[in-house]
Amino acid sequence: RNASCSGLSIFLVDALRAAGLPARLAGVPQWNTPEGGNHNWVEVWISGEWHFLGASEPDPQGLDHAWFFPQPVTKAVPGGGLRSVYAASWKPTPDGLHFPLYYDLTKRWVHAYDVTSTYVEHAANAM
Repeated sequence: RNASCSGLSIFLVDALRAAGLPARLAGVPQWNTPEGGNHNWVEVWISGEWHFLGASEPDPQGLDHAWFFPQPVTKAVPGGGLRSVYAASWKPTPDGLHFPLYYDLTKRWVHAYDVTSTYVEHAANAM
């Protein structure tokens, strides 16, 4: 009856891929806010670009709208730290980044891209 944003996002990524749509997990290990916390969501490849959606919180406005956009994602910090936004990759990325897993930061087996700048720029344009 209950599931985490991570679990639901993984489930939705798998469902989208099964339907033939490229999809990947995205998220932030720790929000750059006093409250902190982490969150994961889904990115899906449509019309030549990645779009985001929440697996556990659908937005009636559709793609590229969610409770975390434009705030607090505009406070994310590019550079591969805990306060960066990551998109998971099945293969090693050119910069060798890994998606920090908030429950065990010693695990480095999820390859990732730092997509913070994309989110911050997109959010700035939305404000």
